[in-house]
Amino acid sequence: MKPEKITAKTIIKAIEDYYSGKQIIEICKDYEIEQEVFAIWLEEYKCVALELIELKIENERLRKLVIDTILESQSPNERLMAIKRLRKMND
Repeated sequence: MKPEKITAKTIIKAIEDYYSGKQIIEICKDYEIEQEVFAIWLEEYKCVALELIELKIENERLRKLVIDTILESQSPNERLMAIKRLRKMND
């Protein structure tokens, strides 16, 4: 990856990969960077990346809660229609 293509979003994604269990050596290879560069990224963007991970988890939990609440208050036919709408929204 050329330096001009490295954005904050790219750095955050690399750090998310790291916290998802990907090895540093693989991350460095994927992003074409040195391990020292990744260490700097981790130092500078760790808090932001961890916050985003937490927000994604919370968002998924809330999404499931909303879906469960909606489905509990609907007839079986309405449930099917709601599920189809939600699937379209996620596509």
